[in-house]
Amino acid sequence: MADNPTQKIILRFLDMTGKKGRSEFWITTNTSADPLAGSYYSTVLAAIQPLSTATIFAALSETTEHVVVSTPVSSTWDSRDKLVMQFQDSMGRYRLYKAPNPKTTCFVSPALQTMSTAAGVALSLTAALSSNMVDRVGGAFTFIRGYRLRSKRLRPGSKRY
Repeated sequence: MADNPTQKIILRFLDMTGKKGRSEFWITTNTSADPLAGSYYSTVLAAIQPLSTATIFAALSETTEHVVVSTPVSSTWDSRDKLVMQFQDSMGRYRLYKAPNPKTTCFVSPALQTMSTAAGVALSLTAALSSNMVDRVGGAFTFIRGYRLRSKRLRPGSKRY
């Protein structure tokens, strides 16, 4: 059972010039059911379609259950430290993925600043991301590097990330 009795619907539009747009709204729904199958969604969709000549090419729903899957463990580092994985797409653009409060096993000793590219959980994640992600033209992502990001501008005790 999800925490919230409302779910988000995202509509993706495409106009005659090829420009894409999106609209998001929240609807009341049974949290165990898909909101795209409910009557609230069809009512909203019937009201939106006559307003625009753009085509609705995707309707996405956010029906996730908010459950705790593990318990946090203490770390020797500040909780604001992150494992950053840098990827490059087929068009040369970079994308960063950050994981908060990484384990020391993700990094090469002794400096613990560079991600270990030997076997390990961090390498498994980068392999899964590389093999399953594509950019907007369908090209593959290439893993460039992984490193530990430390927040240098925050005062000790600050809770900002």
